[in-house]
Amino acid sequence: MAFVMRRTIVYLPVLLWMCLIFLGSTEMGSPKHTSRFLVPFLKWLIPNISERALEAAQLAVRKTAHVSEYGILALLVWTGRKLDTRKWRVWSWKEFQWIVITCALYASTDELHQLFVASRGSSVVDVGIDTVGASLALLVLWFIGKKFRLWRNGAGEPSAAA
Repeated sequence: MAFVMRRTIVYLPVLLWMCLIFLGSTEMGSPKHTSRFLVPFLKWLIPNISERALEAAQLAVRKTAHVSEYGILALLVWTGRKLDTRKWRVWSWKEFQWIVITCALYASTDELHQLFVASRGSSVVDVGIDTVGASLALLVLWFIGKKFRLWRNGAGEPSAAA
């Protein structure tokens, strides 16, 4: 029972973040709603901004949000995994692949969900962007760990990848 409770606690942030992503895939996260704060801000910042520039900025912000939300998801899954296994200093490329695949599968279900939301669209490109976001976040984590010599193999020696 303690094992199940511990696992539930370490993966709870992952579940909560997935719920937040799901919420963003509803009407609430539609371009119509996100433009309510972005467009006035950009018009305040650049009073003579063109409609075309506004559309491009909104698209850039929305795609950057995809990268960052799935980057955070990947880091939360990685953290949950490390809390679960208690192997903080061991870098595993197999684990990296598993986490990226998990994020890509969740991104796919998220896009599937958007098919059923009238104001939203579904896009395979967005799944790709989400997957890139998850991969980038983990690669940054790996690079930081490598730079500071954090990664060890199972024997406690510095990893060959580090």
